[in-house]
Amino acid sequence: MEKYTRIVVGILETVCREDAVLYAQTYIGMLDRLKMDILYHPDFDEDDLSKRIRFASGLFIHGFMPAKS
Repeated sequence: MEKYTRIVVGILETVCREDAVLYAQTYIGMLDRLKMDILYHPDFDEDDLSKRIRFASGLFIHGFMPAKS
């Protein structure tokens, strides 16, 4: 896990120097939750995976913004 975190921190440091470790830990936490869905939900399929990857990445990169009406 340490090595994985260091890799993600290294990538994030190319974009933001401040709080890169915290950002890395947060992103890894989001991905961990997705991993649990993959492991424990037998009906989880590739479409679910694609949707969750897009959602988690978008949330991490852009933050939470309510949909405009």
